[in-house]
Amino acid sequence: MKKLILLSILLIVGCEETLEPQDCAGVAGGTAVLSECIIGNWERTFYDESLNVEIKLLFSLKDDGTWTGTAQRLPIIDSGIEADGIYNISDGEMTITNNDCSHEVDNHNGIYNISININELNIILIEDECISFAEWFAGNYSRTM
Repeated sequence: MKKLILLSILLIVGCEETLEPQDCAGVAGGTAVLSECIIGNWERTFYDESLNVEIKLLFSLKDDGTWTGTAQRLPIIDSGIEADGIYNISDGEMTITNNDCSHEVDNHNGIYNISININELNIILIEDECISFAEWFAGNYSRTM
């Protein structure tokens, strides 16, 4: 009887699985931080009611603190409008600077709250410095290869 009780205790204790939290790269117990996980290519598609058109945004965040992007109308009829700039990540916020706000593709200056879940990036506009198209940049993105 003692052996049966001991075996039962061992099975219960032995089957307990310790789950370590995942980092932003999806690695259990990993140490990746937000500024590392956002590096790469991202895209999102949305409908702009003011233009009455579907827009596809493609952008790339590079590890040197720069970004490039393209906005295309769907269906794709041309190469789209290209933009670039500088970004900084701190405490879950991304600040985009170095645009002069003179044209819609330069109107992404602002502060954004960002979160990432492996291959999904969520960007929420906090402060728009150009009072224009920064809301285009905000949204849910999927990682592309």
